[in-house]
Amino acid sequence: MNTAKPAVLFMDDEIDDPQARPVQAALEALREAGFDVTAVRTMSEAIDQFYARFYKVFVLDIDMSHVEDEFSRAQERGTMVAELYRALDNGTAVVMYSMMGLADDWLRVGNRHVYGYVHKGEDEAIARLVGLVRRAADDDTLGLRLPAPRGSGRVVVCNHHDGHLAAAELEALVREAGDFEVQVVPFGEMAAAVRQPDVAAGLLVADRFDARPAVLEQISAICEPQPTPQIVIACDGSDSNRPSILHIVNARPFRLINLAAGDAATAIRDAIRDAAYWYGGNEFFEAKTEYVHRAARGIDWDAIRRDLGSSTDDDAVDTAAEDDA
Repeated sequence: MNTAKPAVLFMDDEIDDPQARPVQAALEALREAGFDVTAVRTMSEAIDQFYARFYKVFVLDIDMSHVEDEFSRAQERGTMVAELYRALDNGTAVVMYSMMGLADDWLRVGNRHVYGYVHKGEDEAIARLVGLVRRAADDDTLGLRLPAPRGSGRVVVCNHHDGHLAAAELEALVREAGDFEVQVVPFGEMAAAVRQPDVAAGLLVADRFDARPAVLEQISAICEPQPTPQIVIACDGSDSNRPSILHIVNARPFRLINLAAGDAATAIRDAIRDAAYWYGGNEFFEAKTEYVHRAARGIDWDAIRRDLGSSTDDDAVDTAAEDDA
C-alpha cells in the first residue's frame, strides 16, 4: 500500500514574507491536509522543478514581480508557467492561487484548462484551495484521453445578450466550422440541450454575464457534461467583467473567447471546429521552445536508462540529452 503524501509544488514570490498571510496560511493548510509541499519563489525554480520529481498538483501565483529572476525581468507572469506546464503534460493539474490577476490572465489560463482558480481575497479562499488541490490529486480523469472527432452533428447556440455578434452571424460561423446543424436555445434551456447524444459542441455568447448566483450556477451546469460535448464561451474580457470571468474559468470551458479582443468571429468559428475535433478527448498545446528546454534540463537521463533497461535505444537517449543540455 502506497502511503506517500501527494507532492504539491507551490509557486509564490511571497513565501518568505511572514506578513503575507494568504500565502503562509495556504502553505500551512496544505501541509496539514497531508500534502508534501515544495515551495518556490521564482518562475525559474518552478520550471526547473517540473521534471525534478512527480508532482500531483501545481499551485501557482500570477504576479511574480516581488522577486527578480530572468522571467520576471522579461515581464512574464505566472500564467506563462501554467501554459508551459499544460504544454509539457496534458494531464498536469494546475491550480491558480492569486490576488492580482487581470481578466487577460484569467482568459489565458482558462484556455489552457487549468484545474481551478482561487482568488486569495475571496471568502473561504484557503478552504477552497485545499478542496481543489485534494480533488485534483484524486482525479483519475486527468490522463490522456483520445478524441473522437466529429465533423457533423448539432451545435447548441445561446446568444444570451445580443451585442458584439448578431444571432444570424453566429449561426453562419457555426456552419463555416463544419457540417453542423444549429440549434438556438435560450440561456435557461442550454444545460439540458447540450446533454443530447448528437451534440458536437456548445456555444454560449454574452457581452457580460452578471454575477448573480443563479446565472453562475447555470454556467456551471452548461459546462458540466464536458468533455462530451466541449463548450465554448465568448464574453467581453474587460477587467470590469472579472467576477463572472473568474467563475467561468472555474467551470472549465473548452475555450474562453474575449469578444473585445481581435477578430472574435474568426476565434469563435475556429473554437467550434476545434471543440468538435477534440470531442471527448484532450487538447494539446505548444510551448516556447526555450522554456521547454529549460524544464528538460532537470531530467536525470541516467535514471531513465536504468528504468528502461537494455531495450532502450541508447543513441536516441544520448541525442535527446545533448539537445536539452
